[in-house]
Amino acid sequence: MGENILLVGELDGERLSSSSEDLVGFANSISKDLGFTGIIFALPTDGSLGRETEGKIAESISKASRNKVELVFMENPAFEHPHPLLLTDALEAFVLEKHPEIISFPHSTLYCQIAASLSTRLAAPVVTGVEAFTCKNAQPVFERCLMNGRWKALVSPAASPWVLTLNCGAFAAPNEQNSQVNVIRQKFLKTNDRYAHLGMEQSTVQDSSLEKAEVIVSAGRGMLAGPQWLDLIREVIGILKNAALGASRPLCDAQMLPYSCQIGETGRQVAPRLYLALGISGAPQHLAGMRGAQCVIAVNSDPDAPIFNRADYAVVANAAEFLPLLVKKYHETMSEGDN
Repeated sequence: MGENILLVGELDGERLSSSSEDLVGFANSISKDLGFTGIIFALPTDGSLGRETEGKIAESISKASRNKVELVFMENPAFEHPHPLLLTDALEAFVLEKHPEIISFPHSTLYCQIAASLSTRLAAPVVTGVEAFTCKNAQPVFERCLMNGRWKALVSPAASPWVLTLNCGAFAAPNEQNSQVNVIRQKFLKTNDRYAHLGMEQSTVQDSSLEKAEVIVSAGRGMLAGPQWLDLIREVIGILKNAALGASRPLCDAQMLPYSCQIGETGRQVAPRLYLALGISGAPQHLAGMRGAQCVIAVNSDPDAPIFNRADYAVVANAAEFLPLLVKKYHETMSEGDN
């Protein structure tokens, strides 16, 4: 068994993204079970990070890691913007130098592309969307979802290195460690001109109601067939205090609601006191966006829907039929209270 695990993170502004912090939690678990002794955390940057910012990043990793970490800032001006081809080149050279046993990325659009390219170049097995693992005969068995969470696949790579992408929220790291972090700044000067970066455009949506809401009523694919479902949901939101409307990606893809309502790995990250999931199956990508919810009530006609594994209260019913009953019961209760 090799000694090193390579974690490849990304920045959210001047701090680690939450999914990158989860990489450390994964390294804590698998190093304990399989005896890895070295953790390398590679962070691509354009070289403009100040020493104070680098120190804060190193400190956050130190608090989360149970192992000594080598934090490598991979510097190239082109890394100011996402550049999958150039970053794959950089990581390929880095892997051939360090010989890690495991190479782990956050499960994002950018890093899924890089993981696939890197596995091809290294002739290494790749497992995407890992959300758990066990060890059998000193070998890891990785778990990932199929068919929007209806099936679980167990995969044990036959050869190393193993290239993985980890689902957001799957491996929470503690915040009570104090490991040693050695900072290295490594310039990567190679260029790759196979495509040109034309620009970045920030979303015009500045609404923060979802992040601030205490209650979120979220609609999924199961609501598409329901009559007047959107009016009913808005009526429920009007009944509740400090409530907001959310959605899963299929509903936004169908243009029933704007993408500003999308909750999930590629949407908004929320942490309400109450999350009411209506007709949502519970795909890992959606669960990643609502992982901070304190209480989850799920309504779905499929008793085997994966959302029920996350729910505190499960209602097996057609959500489009359940909502009118909920609204009716509320009005009856209010009328009784007036009397």
